[in-house]
Amino acid sequence: NVVTFGTWQDEPLEWGVLAQEGSRRLLISRESVARKAFNDEFDITYWETASLRRWLNDDFYMDAFSKAERAKIMETQVVNADNAMYRTDSGNDTVDRIFLLSIAEAEIYRSVCMDWFKSADCSFWLRSPGCSRIDAAHVTMGGGIDEMGTNIDWNADVRPVMWIDILDMAEKYPDRFIPFCNIDPRALTNSPFAPLDEVLQYYKDRGCKGLGEVMPNM
Repeated sequence: NVVTFGTWQDEPLEWGVLAQEGSRRLLISRESVARKAFNDEFDITYWETASLRRWLNDDFYMDAFSKAERAKIMETQVVNADNAMYRTDSGNDTVDRIFLLSIAEAEIYRSVCMDWFKSADCSFWLRSPGCSRIDAAHVTMGGGIDEMGTNIDWNADVRPVMWIDILDMAEKYPDRFIPFCNIDPRALTNSPFAPLDEVLQYYKDRGCKGLGEVMPNM
């Protein structure tokens, strides 16, 4: 559940796999890549307007990944939900290649591997607002979630998150990944006459080497 992808400060970047959807994988950096403010200015800030978002999708994205690697990072419709505890407005949804976890996502994914959410010396930012729009939520050193948050101009660790297509990763690391596919006729016409040959050809063209399972047509 760990992949190496990109390079930062002359060191390979290691990522933990938090979730999978079809051939997509959600990755989080295993270590902090920087210690930065959520926003450079102490002012009302949303994830949409945060200087940290700009840094991740501009400087970090360009410097940490080659042109070929950047092509494998998927654009993601990022849903920015309000802070439910404090009813703090989170602003608009965004489209990002690199982003941070939200409060809700952190609650879900830290159960995957709690050790990934612990830090020896600093909390790391979440993209959700804290108790006001000059605060942002974060994960504490012990792995807890601080929904009240802290001032956005405070320097905290940065743990980037991104979606990649695992078939692209299999192409990059053929000695580590052998892609198989699952076929479910319900994804097409929910009929005994579903054109499974077309689906198989699609996955074969994408580089899959075998069939893991044919789901029942119920």
